[in-house]
Amino acid sequence: MKYLLVDDEPLALRDMERMGKEIFPEGSEIFCADNYLDALEYARENVLYVVFLDIDMPEMNGLELAKRLKDIQPEVNIVFVTAYSDYMGDAWDMYVSGYLLKPVQKSILEKALKHLRYPVSHEDDKLTIQCFGNFECFYKGEQIKFSREKSKEFFAYLVDQRGAKVRTNDLRTALFEEEVDSAKKKSYIRTLASDIRKTLKDCNLPEVLMHERDCYYVNLSRVDCDYYRYLKGEVAVINSYHGEYMKQYSWAEMTVGSLQNTDE
Repeated sequence: MKYLLVDDEPLALRDMERMGKEIFPEGSEIFCADNYLDALEYARENVLYVVFLDIDMPEMNGLELAKRLKDIQPEVNIVFVTAYSDYMGDAWDMYVSGYLLKPVQKSILEKALKHLRYPVSHEDDKLTIQCFGNFECFYKGEQIKFSREKSKEFFAYLVDQRGAKVRTNDLRTALFEEEVDSAKKKSYIRTLASDIRKTLKDCNLPEVLMHERDCYYVNLSRVDCDYYRYLKGEVAVINSYHGEYMKQYSWAEMTVGSLQNTDE
């Protein structure tokens, strides 16, 4: 899950970030913005769970920024964090998820997270990933169909990396092997990423493929994968492995070797 913190006061922003790291779920991402431009840019490129937003800010106040954010993501949870109670009526008219007065205590922040307008539970709707044999993805028992085979391979490679951030250059090398690198290939990577996001969003899984600067990676908290279970030592999964791993992809042979060494 992704959390956006917006405040033009550096100290307040750092305090919120510190508390967030203590109480947000494991695997959550926190992005801090001290101006409305950075906040809007991040919202356009990332699916947000909660925005903690100051009201009294220069150039664009928090109320207007909240409206802009909701235009981009209508069901994002907005929690105002402010030193003023004057705007409370306007805030609730926007159907926000909370209105906290500074200085915010951790217990108050935890309580606000338990009473969000748009709560989500990720325990029963994870993406199921099969790596042993052929690589396949399933959601609620139904196989997911990627519109491009390269999109599927792109996603498979990120799954193989187990949540590590993979640079675009490394993705191009893995997906196209000896083919000459070019600006066209760079653009194609972005096209594939967009295709994956659309496929997963259609399954109500918008937070699986993550992007940060020049890197892509898989949000491990949103997937259930036989390969990951194997590495955790689950006996049933270990017994189900018969030496085949993502067998449609040549680059997966390196992982096959590491799995064989683990068996030994």
